[in-house]
Amino acid sequence: AEALLVPLIPHEMWVKAEAMAANIQALDLWQGIAKHGEKEISVFGEIQKQKVKARYDVLYGSAIFDIKSTRYGLTDQEIAKVIADNKYHLSASMYLAVGKAAGLTVDRFVWFFVENTAPFLCRPVEATPTMLKTGEKEFLYCLSKYKQGIEGYWPGYDRDSAYIDLPQWYRFEDAK
Repeated sequence: AEALLVPLIPHEMWVKAEAMAANIQALDLWQGIAKHGEKEISVFGEIQKQKVKARYDVLYGSAIFDIKSTRYGLTDQEIAKVIADNKYHLSASMYLAVGKAAGLTVDRFVWFFVENTAPFLCRPVEATPTMLKTGEKEFLYCLSKYKQGIEGYWPGYDRDSAYIDLPQWYRFEDAK
């Protein structure tokens, strides 16, 4: 598509992404992270005898930074809802666990939330220890279910034959 001078994404989307990035880059906190952090790195490890991997937006010191766009505002309540609804706390805990499994010294997780509508405000938010503990429990539960699946047990409906009758409300009357 590029060879034909056809844009890969619509111009409006490009302009919006540029504005979002500019607002994050304008943050003092981001300046140091961007200058000294490792960007877009893949990390591999093993947890409970399962191979795991994660891809960090930025790793700086003992902290992992992740950029998230949102259509909601950036109040404490709205961000907490976005984190819970999208299970970002689970992925944050997983990223930390994978990092530790890979031998990294990581113990903090910070999101940079940016609104995806003008004026594209942004806000850094650090995951709390309670949030990470909940996410860790959920991650380990998911990992155990995955392990069961690869060992041959996939949860679902009973696979044995069953007799199922018509529902109580169903009636058939001959047309006369």
